[in-house]
Amino acid sequence: MAVVKAKGRKTCYIKLKVDGQWARFPGVKDRGTSESIEGRIARLIHARTHHQPVPAEVLAWLQDLPTRAPRLFARLTADSTMMGRRTLTDLLFGKIAPKRGFAEQAKRFHRNGNTLAQAERKVRALHPELYDVAPDEGGYFQSLLADGDTSDHVLLATGRIDAMLTGCGFNFWENFNAERLKQWLHRQRSTRDDFGAATSNHYAKAMCAFAGWCRAHLKRTAEANPFDGMERLNEQADVRRKRRAATGDELEKLVRAAEAGGDVTRINGMDRAMLYRIALTVGLRAGECASLSPESFIREGNGVSVRVAAAYSKHRCEDLIPIPKALWTVLESWLATKTTGERLWPGNWYEDAAAMLRVDLEAAGIPYQADDGSYLDFHATRHTSITRGAKVMQVDQLRQFARHSKIEMTMRYVHTDADELRERADRLSAPGCDDAGRLARLGIDGREKCDHECDHGCGSESQRASTRRINRHSTKNETSPCRCKGLSSTDTECLKRGRRGSNPQPPDRQSGTLTN
Repeated sequence: MAVVKAKGRKTCYIKLKVDGQWARFPGVKDRGTSESIEGRIARLIHARTHHQPVPAEVLAWLQDLPTRAPRLFARLTADSTMMGRRTLTDLLFGKIAPKRGFAEQAKRFHRNGNTLAQAERKVRALHPELYDVAPDEGGYFQSLLADGDTSDHVLLATGRIDAMLTGCGFNFWENFNAERLKQWLHRQRSTRDDFGAATSNHYAKAMCAFAGWCRAHLKRTAEANPFDGMERLNEQADVRRKRRAATGDELEKLVRAAEAGGDVTRINGMDRAMLYRIALTVGLRAGECASLSPESFIREGNGVSVRVAAAYSKHRCEDLIPIPKALWTVLESWLATKTTGERLWPGNWYEDAAAMLRVDLEAAGIPYQADDGSYLDFHATRHTSITRGAKVMQVDQLRQFARHSKIEMTMRYVHTDADELRERADRLSAPGCDDAGRLARLGIDGREKCDHECDHGCGSESQRASTRRINRHSTKNETSPCRCKGLSSTDTECLKRGRRGSNPQPPDRQSGTLTN
């Protein structure tokens, strides 16, 4: 480290060691000022070497440097490491040392329609054994893989972040700006049909997570995450793809059409039918279905559950979803024909599951897009499952079945049929009407219920006749049970005649004893 003024030169130059090698930087005429510059550059190098934040005083000096000393600024920015920081793109993907076979594998992915950069990223995600990463040169990409995230999730998240870094012009940590990102997301929603409020929230969430990782990696914990205060959009106000729930008739047609159909995306008809049965009944997503193997079905007590590994679950937790007995009777014999340890539905069909489903929908005569613009794509099978579950489960049970943290999210998946809603609404009584009392007592079929008939409408004609005899104070020992309450007509008679202890009745005519 030295300030040198060569013979015959008017200005000084600065010699510093960077990564074990000497580097030269332009100084000024005055030796004392050059020594001050030397100290600031040394502090930059120290911050870079120890992964510490650049001091505020040095950052303020750097902001004025382009106008005061353009040659020195150009020399410092020629290598970003001189400024004690890595570019955000470098932090995102890291620096790797490819091994033998890396280039060949990238060429294979490149031939499948990917760009060269996308192909190399796929190799990084799918074949980590084909490259090395220095301890301090890893990026967010490698961190996600180390956390156990699937390769698809890593490629999707980092691809979104890379698009935002490029679109917003974020090169270094200091360039992060929430307002600039918000405007970029607004432009995407305005110009792209496939970029709605939900997609915008996914992008913002990915950038916030990346900024949080950079904050910890760069040891800038004294500074706040620039994107913590970004508000999420109301996804219900901007639904770009409206989905619907399939009807019971459509479910039968779809399964039968799949069974009778040929191979689609290398999956035969019987296997696709089983895939649709599971998706429509249990509500698994396409990626979760693709991860299943025969070992994923586990016996628990009196039933069977399907296990979804944490790496494939959306909330990154292992899930156990109960399988209905009716579904298991069909699945059990089919699973017996599958090889242990292998995927039930291999391949990458889940990347465009709607295309596979569309073939069977067309064969079944079911419209992919309804007249109201709603779609019956593969994710709509989850809507169908949760809608069906809402008819037999309580609210909290339905939330657990759907694997949502909030019931508000679950209710977005519940669709109400207009005819069914009309039928239920017709059962309501109308206050102030002459027949209000009678209407309130009407059953499903419009028949007036007696006082002691089961509210659920169960029971045979003989049971209802028995109940009417009870109402007329019949003394016979009727034994017609109520299937819901578990009471015989004799029990009902005792309940009808029971009185409070504070209001004893006259002696019974037959027994001569008090009844209370």
